[in-house]
Amino acid sequence: MTFNLDLVDSDQSGIVHDISRCLSAHDVSVEEMQTDLQHAPMGGDMLFQARALVRLPANLGTDELGPALEGLAGALVVDLTLSQDTDERPYTSGS
Repeated sequence: MTFNLDLVDSDQSGIVHDISRCLSAHDVSVEEMQTDLQHAPMGGDMLFQARALVRLPANLGTDELGPALEGLAGALVVDLTLSQDTDERPYTSGS
């Protein structure tokens, strides 16, 4: 089953590494990923944004992965969302 993973945070070193390590520890495959840096609307800091299409192994549910990602998001102080990819089509950038 595929899921969309969306992440927004002020730009900081190691975000992709930490998220990837968490996903790998749960045997989650990253099928596609798009990242971007943009100026924040307030304050002018740089915002890091990432969107990934991830595939969970058959034996892993969001009830197990969700808390692991939430804990990591809290430690990194990032906004992270995991939502089911409802149409099971390949992720393409810009969509």
